[in-house]
Amino acid sequence: MTELNTDNMSLSQLKELAEAQALEANPEPEETVYRRTVTNFDGTESTYEGADMESLLDAVIQGRAEHQPAPAPVPKELTADEEFVLAQEMASSPSKAFRKLVTSEFGAPVADVKARLQKLAEYEANQSAETYVASTPVTEFFPCPANGKRVQESMRAAGLEITVANISATVKALDAKGLLEHAPVPFDPYGATLEELKAKTLGLPVQDSDGGF
Repeated sequence: MTELNTDNMSLSQLKELAEAQALEANPEPEETVYRRTVTNFDGTESTYEGADMESLLDAVIQGRAEHQPAPAPVPKELTADEEFVLAQEMASSPSKAFRKLVTSEFGAPVADVKARLQKLAEYEANQSAETYVASTPVTEFFPCPANGKRVQESMRAAGLEITVANISATVKALDAKGLLEHAPVPFDPYGATLEELKAKTLGLPVQDSDGGF
Protein backbone atom coordinates (compact mmCIF):
# COMPACT_ATOMS: atom_id res chain seq x y z
CA MET A 1 0.00 0.00 0.00
CA THR A 2 1.45 3.40 -0.99
CA GLU A 3 1.54 6.01 1.78
CA LEU A 4 1.00 9.67 0.93
CA ASN A 5 3.08 12.23 2.81
CA THR A 6 0.82 15.11 3.76
CA ASP A 7 3.27 16.98 5.98
CA ASN A 8 3.95 19.70 3.44
CA MET A 9 0.34 20.06 2.20
CA SER A 10 -1.67 23.19 2.89
CA LEU A 11 -5.16 23.06 4.40
CA SER A 12 -6.74 23.67 0.98
CA GLN A 13 -4.72 20.82 -0.55
CA LEU A 14 -5.72 18.51 2.30
CA LYS A 15 -9.37 19.46 1.75
CA GLU A 16 -9.14 18.77 -2.00
CA LEU A 17 -7.47 15.42 -1.30
CA ALA A 18 -10.18 14.45 1.19
CA GLU A 19 -12.94 15.39 -1.25
CA ALA A 20 -11.27 13.42 -4.06
CA GLN A 21 -10.93 10.33 -1.88
CA ALA A 22 -14.54 10.62 -0.71
CA LEU A 23 -15.74 10.89 -4.31
CA GLU A 24 -13.64 7.89 -5.31
CA ALA A 25 -15.04 5.84 -2.44
CA ASN A 26 -18.63 6.92 -3.16
CA PRO A 27 -18.94 7.67 -6.87
CA GLU A 28 -22.03 9.56 -7.96
CA PRO A 29 -24.70 7.26 -9.41
CA GLU A 30 -25.21 7.39 -13.15
CA GLU A 31 -28.12 9.55 -14.21
CA THR A 32 -31.06 7.55 -15.56
CA VAL A 33 -33.07 9.05 -18.40
CA TYR A 34 -36.52 7.61 -19.11
CA ARG A 35 -37.42 7.84 -22.80
CA ARG A 36 -40.52 6.90 -24.79
CA THR A 37 -41.43 7.32 -28.49
CA VAL A 38 -45.11 7.66 -29.34
CA THR A 39 -47.00 7.93 -32.62
CA ASN A 40 -49.10 11.07 -33.03
CA PHE A 41 -52.51 11.28 -34.66
CA ASP A 42 -51.01 12.60 -37.91
CA GLY A 43 -48.64 9.62 -38.17
CA THR A 44 -45.51 11.47 -37.02
CA GLU A 45 -43.47 10.25 -34.07
CA SER A 46 -42.36 12.21 -31.01
CA THR A 47 -39.77 11.16 -28.44
CA TYR A 48 -40.16 12.31 -24.84
CA GLU A 49 -37.67 12.18 -21.98
CA GLY A 50 -37.83 12.56 -18.21
CA ALA A 51 -35.65 12.15 -15.15
CA ASP A 52 -38.27 9.78 -13.70
CA MET A 53 -41.48 8.06 -14.79
CA GLU A 54 -43.65 10.89 -13.44
CA SER A 55 -41.86 13.61 -15.41
CA LEU A 56 -41.86 11.37 -18.50
CA LEU A 57 -45.63 10.90 -18.18
CA ASP A 58 -46.09 14.68 -17.81
CA ALA A 59 -44.05 15.25 -20.98
CA VAL A 60 -46.10 12.68 -22.92
CA ILE A 61 -49.39 14.20 -21.75
CA GLN A 62 -48.24 17.70 -22.72
CA GLY A 63 -47.07 16.42 -26.10
CA ARG A 64 -50.40 14.69 -26.70
CA ALA A 65 -52.20 17.95 -25.96
CA GLU A 66 -50.07 19.71 -28.57
CA HIS A 67 -50.71 17.03 -31.22
CA GLN A 68 -54.48 16.83 -31.12
CA PRO A 69 -56.22 15.98 -34.41
CA ALA A 70 -57.52 18.86 -36.46
CA PRO A 71 -61.16 19.76 -35.77
CA ALA A 72 -63.68 18.07 -38.02
CA PRO A 73 -65.07 20.21 -40.88
CA VAL A 74 -68.47 21.75 -40.27
CA PRO A 75 -71.19 19.93 -42.24
CA LYS A 76 -72.97 21.94 -44.91
CA GLU A 77 -76.73 22.19 -44.58
CA LEU A 78 -78.55 21.36 -47.82
CA THR A 79 -81.23 23.67 -49.05
CA ALA A 80 -84.65 22.33 -50.02
CA ASP A 81 -83.74 22.59 -53.71
CA GLU A 82 -80.43 20.75 -53.16
CA GLU A 83 -82.20 17.97 -51.29
CA PHE A 84 -84.72 17.61 -54.13
CA VAL A 85 -81.93 17.41 -56.74
CA LEU A 86 -80.07 14.89 -54.55
CA ALA A 87 -83.18 12.74 -54.25
CA GLN A 88 -83.51 12.70 -58.06
CA GLU A 89 -79.83 11.73 -58.41
CA MET A 90 -80.30 8.91 -55.90
CA ALA A 91 -82.67 7.27 -58.34
CA SER A 92 -80.55 7.82 -61.43
CA SER A 93 -76.96 7.75 -60.12
CA PRO A 94 -76.77 6.44 -56.54
CA SER A 95 -72.95 6.42 -56.31
CA LYS A 96 -72.63 10.04 -57.43
CA ALA A 97 -75.43 11.10 -55.11
CA PHE A 98 -73.86 9.24 -52.19
CA ARG A 99 -70.54 11.04 -52.68
CA LYS A 100 -72.35 14.37 -52.71
CA LEU A 101 -74.21 13.41 -49.53
CA VAL A 102 -71.01 12.43 -47.74
CA THR A 103 -69.30 15.65 -48.83
CA SER A 104 -72.23 17.67 -47.55
CA GLU A 105 -72.47 15.79 -44.24
CA PHE A 106 -68.75 15.76 -43.36
CA GLY A 107 -67.70 18.98 -45.08
CA ALA A 108 -64.98 17.17 -47.05
CA PRO A 109 -64.68 14.97 -50.17
CA VAL A 110 -65.12 11.20 -49.77
CA ALA A 111 -61.39 10.60 -50.30
CA ASP A 112 -60.52 12.98 -47.45
CA VAL A 113 -63.09 11.35 -45.17
CA LYS A 114 -61.67 7.90 -45.89
CA ALA A 115 -58.12 9.15 -45.24
CA ARG A 116 -59.18 10.69 -41.92
CA LEU A 117 -60.93 7.48 -40.85
CA GLN A 118 -57.84 5.45 -41.80
CA LYS A 119 -55.58 7.74 -39.76
CA LEU A 120 -58.00 7.56 -36.84
CA ALA A 121 -58.00 3.75 -36.99
CA GLU A 122 -54.19 3.65 -37.10
CA TYR A 123 -53.96 6.11 -34.22
CA GLU A 124 -56.35 4.09 -32.06
CA ALA A 125 -54.50 0.87 -32.93
CA ASN A 126 -51.16 2.41 -31.92
CA GLN A 127 -52.70 3.69 -28.71
CA SER A 128 -54.05 0.22 -27.87
CA ALA A 129 -50.67 -1.42 -28.59
CA GLU A 130 -48.81 1.14 -26.47
CA THR A 131 -51.29 0.74 -23.61
CA TYR A 132 -50.96 -3.05 -23.69
CA VAL A 133 -47.15 -3.02 -23.73
CA ALA A 134 -46.96 -0.40 -20.97
CA SER A 135 -49.37 -2.30 -18.72
CA THR A 136 -48.03 -5.83 -19.32
CA PRO A 137 -44.97 -7.19 -17.46
CA VAL A 138 -42.12 -8.26 -19.72
CA THR A 139 -42.41 -11.72 -18.17
CA GLU A 140 -45.85 -12.05 -19.80
CA PHE A 141 -45.04 -10.42 -23.14
CA PHE A 142 -41.59 -9.62 -24.49
CA PRO A 143 -42.07 -6.56 -26.80
CA CYS A 144 -39.53 -7.46 -29.47
CA PRO A 145 -40.08 -6.89 -33.24
CA ALA A 146 -40.60 -10.61 -33.92
CA ASN A 147 -43.36 -10.89 -31.32
CA GLY A 148 -45.02 -7.69 -32.52
CA LYS A 149 -45.06 -9.00 -36.09
CA ARG A 150 -46.55 -12.37 -35.05
CA VAL A 151 -49.31 -10.71 -33.02
CA GLN A 152 -50.20 -8.32 -35.86
CA GLU A 153 -50.27 -11.09 -38.46
CA SER A 154 -52.41 -13.32 -36.24
CA MET A 155 -54.92 -10.55 -35.54
CA ARG A 156 -55.04 -9.56 -39.21
CA ALA A 157 -55.68 -13.17 -40.26
CA ALA A 158 -58.47 -13.46 -37.69
CA GLY A 159 -59.98 -10.13 -38.69
CA LEU A 160 -59.70 -8.80 -35.13
CA GLU A 161 -59.88 -5.13 -34.29
CA ILE A 162 -56.72 -3.90 -32.57
CA THR A 163 -57.87 -3.32 -29.00
CA VAL A 164 -56.14 -4.00 -25.69
CA ALA A 165 -58.48 -6.93 -24.99
CA ASN A 166 -57.94 -8.50 -28.42
CA ILE A 167 -54.16 -8.05 -28.20
CA SER A 168 -54.15 -9.72 -24.78
CA ALA A 169 -56.22 -12.67 -26.01
CA THR A 170 -54.02 -13.09 -29.10
CA VAL A 171 -50.81 -13.01 -27.05
CA LYS A 172 -52.14 -15.69 -24.69
CA ALA A 173 -53.19 -17.89 -27.60
CA LEU A 174 -49.83 -17.56 -29.39
CA ASP A 175 -47.87 -18.07 -26.18
CA ALA A 176 -49.83 -21.23 -25.39
CA LYS A 177 -48.69 -22.60 -28.77
CA GLY A 178 -45.08 -21.65 -28.08
CA LEU A 179 -45.00 -19.12 -30.94
CA LEU A 180 -43.72 -16.13 -28.97
CA GLU A 181 -40.21 -15.31 -27.83
CA HIS A 182 -39.53 -14.66 -24.16
CA ALA A 183 -37.27 -12.10 -22.54
CA PRO A 184 -33.72 -13.41 -22.09
CA VAL A 185 -32.80 -14.40 -18.54
CA PRO A 186 -30.33 -11.88 -17.07
CA PHE A 187 -26.85 -13.35 -16.63
CA ASP A 188 -25.85 -13.72 -12.98
CA PRO A 189 -22.05 -13.61 -12.75
CA TYR A 190 -22.12 -14.49 -9.04
CA GLY A 191 -24.09 -17.68 -9.56
CA ALA A 192 -22.26 -18.79 -12.71
CA THR A 193 -19.54 -21.41 -12.88
CA LEU A 194 -16.02 -20.61 -14.04
CA GLU A 195 -16.69 -22.24 -17.42
CA GLU A 196 -19.84 -20.17 -17.86
CA LEU A 197 -17.98 -16.98 -17.02
CA LYS A 198 -15.26 -17.84 -19.56
CA ALA A 199 -17.86 -18.62 -22.24
CA LYS A 200 -19.75 -15.39 -21.50
CA THR A 201 -16.56 -13.33 -21.72
CA LEU A 202 -15.51 -14.90 -25.03
CA GLY A 203 -19.02 -14.88 -26.49
CA LEU A 204 -19.14 -18.68 -26.74
CA PRO A 205 -22.12 -21.01 -26.13
CA VAL A 206 -22.22 -22.57 -22.69
CA GLN A 207 -21.59 -26.32 -22.68
CA ASP A 208 -24.12 -28.33 -20.68
CA SER A 209 -23.35 -31.18 -18.28
CA ASP A 210 -23.98 -33.85 -20.98
CA GLY A 211 -21.25 -32.47 -23.21
CA GLY A 212 -23.60 -30.90 -25.78
CA PHE A 213 -24.33 -27.29 -26.59
